[in-house]
Amino acid sequence: MASCLKISCELPSYLDNELSHSEKLIVEKHIQECPSCRRELSQYQKCAADLYEQFSPHRMQHDVKQYVMEHLPELDYSTRDVAGLNQRAKHPSIWRERAIRLIPVGFATVLVVLAFLISEQWPTDDAWHEHVVGVVSNVSGNVVRLSDFGMTEDTTDLKQFSSKGDSIRTAKDSHAIVTLKGGTDITLDEGSAITFQDNRQVRMDSGQAYFNVTPANQLFRVLTPYGDITVFGTQFNVVVDSESVRVDVTEGVVRFEKDQMYETLKKGESVEVRSKTRRLQSTYSPAVAERSLWAKKIVPNNLVKSNFIARYDALPPKTELSAEKAFNFLDINNIPLKAIELKWNQSLGSNYDLAGYHVYVTSFEEEEIFHRFIEPSEFRNARNGRLIIENNGKRKLRAKSMYVRVVPDISYGEEKIIFSGCKAILDLE
Repeated sequence: MASCLKISCELPSYLDNELSHSEKLIVEKHIQECPSCRRELSQYQKCAADLYEQFSPHRMQHDVKQYVMEHLPELDYSTRDVAGLNQRAKHPSIWRERAIRLIPVGFATVLVVLAFLISEQWPTDDAWHEHVVGVVSNVSGNVVRLSDFGMTEDTTDLKQFSSKGDSIRTAKDSHAIVTLKGGTDITLDEGSAITFQDNRQVRMDSGQAYFNVTPANQLFRVLTPYGDITVFGTQFNVVVDSESVRVDVTEGVVRFEKDQMYETLKKGESVEVRSKTRRLQSTYSPAVAERSLWAKKIVPNNLVKSNFIARYDALPPKTELSAEKAFNFLDINNIPLKAIELKWNQSLGSNYDLAGYHVYVTSFEEEEIFHRFIEPSEFRNARNGRLIIENNGKRKLRAKSMYVRVVPDISYGEEKIIFSGCKAILDLE
């Protein structure tokens, strides 16, 4: 019934020869199969013939199309245009349907244009995977990237990704900025080299770099040939040469560790360490700010940085390092600390999946008693979910109360331990 109704509407256009070839074939096929529509077509044809005979004496004897066209110069319609106007006037629904069909095409075209514009400032590597740690957000001069354990070397470009194990090296009169997951910016001066172990741990091999570290609930560490830098969310400058390393702190707090020695640096303080250094000593100097001015003139491309951070959700901003777990010990009554005992109830995975942990023990006045890094194997080998950590620092320090921070290091693995308790073991002898 619906098919007959549609064909019935098409019959006048069929008689006027206004249907397309395919539409005409459909109508003719239906008429052959449908007696009702065939009778209706016959009636249309008879009516058209009668009208033709009745109005034949009044029919114009010449074509007026040329006359009309000559008197409509401002419209300047071609013959095809006139036919198109007639068609659209008789069948407005057909043209609405065609216009509606064009909407998806137009929408897709807009998306393609937007994608092209975004791609001009979007990272271009085809390496969106778990090993990506950062993106190059500024580059000038001759900068190269070493990947695949140093087997592959290519020119570093803006928007290029850096993955775990990659190294960035800058030549003379060159510099680069790498923005890490979470928003940390590392600015490399000329003649510098750095290697990314993950987005919270890098190795500074040589040269000069300025670190603007976003605070997070994970440690940020910079490894150097002469000691390691542990960051509590801050800004600092590092210079590494063949004989020494110097750290200048411009904002926040930095901890420098060498063997069993450590030194905490605050804003405006600096420390220089050599291979034979036996005592760490920080100094305050107005030159600290001046020595970092070179990096202030180099800024990341905001669009590249924001796009990268949007893809990898930024770490929540914090004012200082927060531990995975923290324990307070009150009323120690100035008795020296012998050790602490960490407790947990969960079963632990393999050493390759388990995170390592930094354990910081301080007095409530923030004087450090001792710090230990616990490798995953130490937790795995512990019995009954208990691990005793000896005080290898200030054994004779006496405090009224203590504070224990337990901070994960996911460069070893990403499975974290849920600590259920911590016990202070005092030296009563």
